[in-house]
Amino acid sequence: MDGMMAGLNRKDRQLIGAVGFMEVVRMLGIFLILPVLEVYSASLTSSVILIALAFGAYGLASAIFQSFFGILSDRIGRKATIIIGLLPFIAGNLLTFADHSILMLILGRFIAGAGAIGSVATAMVQENVPEQKRNAAMALVGIPVGIAFLIGLLLGPELGYAIGFYYLFLISAVLGVAAVVIVIPLKVSQNRAVHRPSATYGINRVSISLAVAGFSVSFFMILFFYYFQVFATGILLQNNYVLPIFIPGIIGGGIAVMIAGRFEGKRTTIMAVASIAVILVSVPILFLAPLQKGSLLIIEIGSVVFFLGYSLYEIVFPTAITRFASRYHYGSNLGIFNTLQHVGQFAGGTASGIILGLQLNRGSQLSAMIILLVLMGVAMALSAMVYTGSRTGRITAQA
Repeated sequence: MDGMMAGLNRKDRQLIGAVGFMEVVRMLGIFLILPVLEVYSASLTSSVILIALAFGAYGLASAIFQSFFGILSDRIGRKATIIIGLLPFIAGNLLTFADHSILMLILGRFIAGAGAIGSVATAMVQENVPEQKRNAAMALVGIPVGIAFLIGLLLGPELGYAIGFYYLFLISAVLGVAAVVIVIPLKVSQNRAVHRPSATYGINRVSISLAVAGFSVSFFMILFFYYFQVFATGILLQNNYVLPIFIPGIIGGGIAVMIAGRFEGKRTTIMAVASIAVILVSVPILFLAPLQKGSLLIIEIGSVVFFLGYSLYEIVFPTAITRFASRYHYGSNLGIFNTLQHVGQFAGGTASGIILGLQLNRGSQLSAMIILLVLMGVAMALSAMVYTGSRTGRITAQA
């Protein structure tokens, strides 16, 4: 930890702490709900398609609005854009709390997802921290976010079963209000792009390549959580299925944080390739597990590998994008990246219900594995192309 903090001045640390805390309350509001969404949706309808839409609606809305908020932040500033983006997140969760029907769940999730400010928060960190410390900064932001992620996974099912699933949406709305309160007093440097509007959005080919890779990873992430819920409730016959992935999440995420902070600058691109390779390795481990209780150990091993690769990906990919983006267009380039991430979440959520259904069998496991291997193979090829291009000088960082 001390090694990652070295080279960061007081202002940098305050910014990282504020953004990390803001992301914690926002992520906690999301991941309290995600672990029980399939169970709650199934209590409202028996339609697999509607359940899949409830899973994917948030990602679809985020996909639509990520680029918009990224471009907007290049023009009016990061802080103002973040505050604006938190408003639909709050409103959507309140709507879902107030009306307990599957249609309102889908609509509320869509509205909440429209508060797509992930790229804006990332851009704010990237533009205010020295380039050689950006991976470390993202890792430091990721530590509390990862803790919030795991707390959400643990508390979501417990709170949902104890007080009612719909109250989780009220908690999420309150957390969204807390995020607004945290951001308002935050002082950040003004990005020069705010004062230098461009006729173009400045999105480059590297960002598009890495964004397509991000689509594949996000598809996998959503399908993984859906798969684990069905596996736990259908095969392990337990409602609280989160504990079996708590330890893998801690181990994989912890290793990723320790590794990522040590690879800065030009080595960021090779870490991006490595993160995809690790995720690719996790696919057969997870989806070739036999359908019996004894397969829990295999699932645990696959989950460690997945969380290691996914955590590395979350840390290094944004830094890889800003390495090759104009400093005037961080928001735009990160916006297209997050857009395709959320398209992947929507596609993964919809595909989960179609491919896996509500009961696992060997055929559905094999189908999911083949699809994921293809997607991750494409992601690996695109990431390798970016790395090779940067090594040969065909891709250079923009001013």
